[in-house]
Amino acid sequence: MHQKKGKSELELFGGTIINLGKKLGIPTPTTKKIYRELEGVWYK
Repeated sequence: MHQKKGKSELELFGGTIINLGKKLGIPTPTTKKIYRELEGVWYK
């Protein structure tokens, strides 16, 4: 994964899916779980 100024790929892809799911009323439990797990690794 590449991290530059601004959003990370994790935030860009995972965050977008989660936010769209919320907006459209579509549950995204798997994406949320993976996002949380990767977030712990990414921001260490």
